[in-house]
Amino acid sequence: ALSLFEQIESREHSRVLQSRFLQTLYQAFLAQDLARELGGLSAEEMFLCALFQDFGALLVYRHAPEHLAEIERARREDGMDEDTAIQKVVGVLPAALARDVCRQWGLPESARRFLTTVRASGKITRLTPEAKALRMAQLARESAEVIARGQSAESIRRDTHDLARRCDIGPQVFEQASLSARD
Repeated sequence: ALSLFEQIESREHSRVLQSRFLQTLYQAFLAQDLARELGGLSAEEMFLCALFQDFGALLVYRHAPEHLAEIERARREDGMDEDTAIQKVVGVLPAALARDVCRQWGLPESARRFLTTVRASGKITRLTPEAKALRMAQLARESAEVIARGQSAESIRRDTHDLARRCDIGPQVFEQASLSARD
């Protein structure tokens, strides 16, 4: 992540990379803070799990900037989520790309296990520890997307509270973790 951030300044698409990178950092800190608030999961592991949720997308943005406009067009006009748009335009799922790169780098399976296209669903308090970690990382990612694309402070607050409620996380717990992540 730091290596990518160091290279942002010298790229013509630096604004997109910087924005996307900051979104990824926010979701990593949010997952870490939620893990601390809710207990039962390692805060450090949750930070890495949430950070790596976007590693494949960041690799595409960094190494295939010529596709950025087409990816955004697919998201905007076709209503696709980021992963689907990247797959349509570039031909690879970001999670699969991230897994392959992490494997080539020699990262252990413990660092790669959350790089999946499987979606965890349900209330966080009722999931197995692994599903709970995946769901919390996905919640952090969804929350970061809401904030990045939010129209107003009220709509962001409403939408993030809705995300937290669907996961059975109280609004005060979520707001505290979100505030800490933003700091």
